[in-house]
Amino acid sequence: MTGASRAVTGMPKVVAAGTSLWLEPEGPSRARFAALIRRLARELGTTPFEPHVTLLGGLMLPEAKVVEEAGRLAARLAPIEVRLTRAGVGSDFFHRLYFEVAASRELLDAHAAARRPFDVAESAYQPHLSLAYAAPAEHRPEDLLQRVPERPWGRFRAESLTVVRTAGLPAAWKVLARLPLAG
Repeated sequence: MTGASRAVTGMPKVVAAGTSLWLEPEGPSRARFAALIRRLARELGTTPFEPHVTLLGGLMLPEAKVVEEAGRLAARLAPIEVRLTRAGVGSDFFHRLYFEVAASRELLDAHAAARRPFDVAESAYQPHLSLAYAAPAEHRPEDLLQRVPERPWGRFRAESLTVVRTAGLPAAWKVLARLPLAG
């Protein structure tokens, strides 16, 4: 790998594409998750990001169209209870260290409703709240899991749908709209 293809921290440069729809914690829950993500980023030498559960990602449509359709979707969806179950370690950059999220009927229905206006085919949806993005070769799974506090992280109520330009690296991501769940 050449120097041009590596990030400043020495980790492989991995980028996301398109626009995403997120469910975000708010208030004290947001502060608690954001603090954990920032701490892990410092300890692991990675980039912090905003706490979120992706409802639908990688939308390759004009941003204005995504915001417009997301507005209609948010008007139909009621606030969603998001329940975290346990910490996990995945095998790819954007799913390296995370909290699993219970796949409730409410959340699965919201994901299905989000796919329809964007004509996204059904696929396995594994909701999670990422804690750290990292290349699999950089950290051993057991070392990552030891960094997650043992206390219960519980749940949060998502009251809005956030539309985010997720093209590029996390530091370049930009919130395009926060739309209240009003259904």
